[in-house]
Amino acid sequence: MLSKLRKLPSDKYKEHTQFVYLNLIQGMGNKLADKWYMEMKAMNKYAVSDHPDFLVYSSTIWRSGKEHSPYSDIDILGYAADNSLIRKLNDFKPKSDSWNSPTIEDLVSALEDVIKNNPMHFSTMICEFKAAKAPYQYDLMRAFYDLWNQKKETVSNWSQIWTDLLSLTQAILSQDEVRQTIEETEDNYSACLLNMIPELLKSAVKDDQVEYTSKCYDRGMKILKKFLVKMKRNCGSNILSTNEQITITEYAINSLEGKVFESLVNNILHECRLADKNTGNHSNIFSKYKDMFDKELSSEYAPNCYFYTIIAMYLPHILYISEQWARENIHKIFPLDNNEQFMSAADGFLTNVNFTKGRYELLGNDTWDKILSINTQNQNLFERIYGWIALAYIVDDEKLEGKHFTSLYDASNVKALTVIAETLNSYVRDEDIEKYRDSILTFWYKTTKWFEDTKPSNSSALCAQLYELIQFMEHIDKKYSSAFIQLFTYRLQELMWGNPIWKHINKIFDIKDNQPAIIKALLELTKEKCAFCDDENAMHELLNKVAVVDISSACYIADNLGSDFNNLYVELSRKRQEGN
Repeated sequence: MLSKLRKLPSDKYKEHTQFVYLNLIQGMGNKLADKWYMEMKAMNKYAVSDHPDFLVYSSTIWRSGKEHSPYSDIDILGYAADNSLIRKLNDFKPKSDSWNSPTIEDLVSALEDVIKNNPMHFSTMICEFKAAKAPYQYDLMRAFYDLWNQKKETVSNWSQIWTDLLSLTQAILSQDEVRQTIEETEDNYSACLLNMIPELLKSAVKDDQVEYTSKCYDRGMKILKKFLVKMKRNCGSNILSTNEQITITEYAINSLEGKVFESLVNNILHECRLADKNTGNHSNIFSKYKDMFDKELSSEYAPNCYFYTIIAMYLPHILYISEQWARENIHKIFPLDNNEQFMSAADGFLTNVNFTKGRYELLGNDTWDKILSINTQNQNLFERIYGWIALAYIVDDEKLEGKHFTSLYDASNVKALTVIAETLNSYVRDEDIEKYRDSILTFWYKTTKWFEDTKPSNSSALCAQLYELIQFMEHIDKKYSSAFIQLFTYRLQELMWGNPIWKHINKIFDIKDNQPAIIKALLELTKEKCAFCDDENAMHELLNKVAVVDISSACYIADNLGSDFNNLYVELSRKRQEGN
């Protein structure tokens, strides 16, 4: 065989073929084969096969990171003890010729666990990591970020830790490679490290803990300002063509500039809270940062879409920091003449800010006109838009006769009306029912009559929500009676399967004036036989009440509600015969 291997045709595959066969026969007693194999192996040109008896094979492996680290926990602690850890970390190089070899990610996973399990030991080594490569600097920061947020009692010297972390951060930002990454936001470990820094500074001020001292705060703000100077802003050219199922906010908060803007706002909030605590007033704080915010809204960084997303997302907090600035600049935050910036702000605001009457009014009619013109396929954003319109309606900021609702009815926007009805059903608490009852029933009546007149397509979801709104009805007066009865002609399946609305109808049947309309509605519902599921017995109780008023109608209804009502039908039929 050896002679045949030597005589193989001279081409680019010759050496590799020889190595494959030598790997197969080495160690079987042929000294020449063993010697030749060792000579070729020493060349380090080809990977040694785990299965030399197969020319081709495939396998899978489940990697868990830490278990494949080139250094064990004990190794890492030992290197830390003899001051060789940084050198060992930097010297590690993954093998490029084997997919099964330990990777930097494996080492990073192991190192993070060791730091978290031995925080006091590593807290004295933070500044040593100035000489470490980016993956390990990131690892150290991530570990202490988690420890701080978890409020681990095993760490006691946080003031010194923050001082050293900020020193490490400043050293990182002074490196030419990292400064370039700030400008280009490359997707590598340096970029991960840079993203970690604003997150770390944001978490530092989250609970206003005294361990993050005023000196640390000042250093942290200087770092954030350095980001603002060096950081490349999002160009915005593809902001509206991104995946419709992912909001602009999700892109913003996961970008470097988004993290920096968030951290900046949170740090200013921290300063304001401390001023309120110490002096009872924070009115002078924002004057230090006003020019910074004005610059971000200027054309210098345009379109700067992620800033608009973050500033709108934090609008309630900006109102706290400086209500005057927020009100004076609201139309710059939501610029009607720039679609990208407007969409970015609208997304940040709608997907993160909860409704209040004041916030709705702050944006103004022109802004809401443009928001309602947004054509989005993102269901969450769509629901937030019309959820706000629903809530604005019940606090009298929107009118059913106004242009916004009129346009919804005129365009047969069933999807939007469904969201509005669903919001009214879910938002109002029991203690607020009296407060909002008239407004909600006025919407219910108008929408039900519109529904009856136009018979829109794909409307079962809206019809189901209109059924649910009956929970707000106490008296079925002459105005509501025909709409109430008509609604039950649609016989939606949702009505037949334990719908909780029957408990409410059961309750309001006790009001004598309601009884004719409810009986007529039940007769409409059962014009055709159906299978009604009455798990909570609400319909059985209702029909027993109906029987007291109109035994014939009760029998007819029970007969058409399916097998679950056979016994009730027999009982009611017997009572009717006895009555005769």
